[in-house]
Amino acid sequence: MGTETGKRVCLSVDDEEVSLQARLLHVSDRTYTLQTQGPADVLIGKRVTISSDDAAVVAAVVREIDGDRVTLEEIDTDKRAYFRVDDVFPLKVRRIERGCSSRFISFYPPTRQTTVPATEYEENDLIPLLREINGKLDFLINTLVLKEEGLMLEEGVAVNISAAGMRFVQEEMVEQGDILEIKMVLPAYPPLAILVCGEVVCVREEGKAYVTAVKFIEMTDEVREEIIQYTLRRQREIIKRQRGGG
Repeated sequence: MGTETGKRVCLSVDDEEVSLQARLLHVSDRTYTLQTQGPADVLIGKRVTISSDDAAVVAAVVREIDGDRVTLEEIDTDKRAYFRVDDVFPLKVRRIERGCSSRFISFYPPTRQTTVPATEYEENDLIPLLREINGKLDFLINTLVLKEEGLMLEEGVAVNISAAGMRFVQEEMVEQGDILEIKMVLPAYPPLAILVCGEVVCVREEGKAYVTAVKFIEMTDEVREEIIQYTLRRQREIIKRQRGGG
């Protein structure tokens, strides 16, 4: 989570209908001093989740309260840290009543491609040709699947994403705690489309749109691993471009 003074965050209590907007005043040695919009007494004795519009989540407990000022101390969790990257790709979001298991929409994930084992006929000129045809067929099948899901017509949306969650801007207003079904097409060859579920952790109004941050829920290991591989590739691309330009 960013530590800039003045940063807007959301404070919520696990398993309770308690939520406060707050402004970050100071961060030091795993402690967070914030100014809340409204009395902070409702946080006393509770485990508090601090979330910002970059979907970062920190678990903390109250150390001190003075009116609308609260000092929280971060506690250890078993959450794994993941790389976050910025990108633009097709995104389709809708609010749902309950969670859903993540899955692949594409015909197959690129990193799961199988290879033809080497044989005594490896030098046969037909082998490379058959592989090329097979790759093109897979690409066409994926394209048809994306069209059926309505993702081919979606415009690219600017996102910030990791294997733990993502942030994007949308026109529909949602509330903290809402569950969203998210279909996205990660840039790859062939394109990799996945469906994930996310719980809204923070919403910030920006003009006529809403900056929405979610944490992924009910994520399968296979889908999470694909997102990790994508963010690593994307990070390498960004570093390479920066070095090339600098």
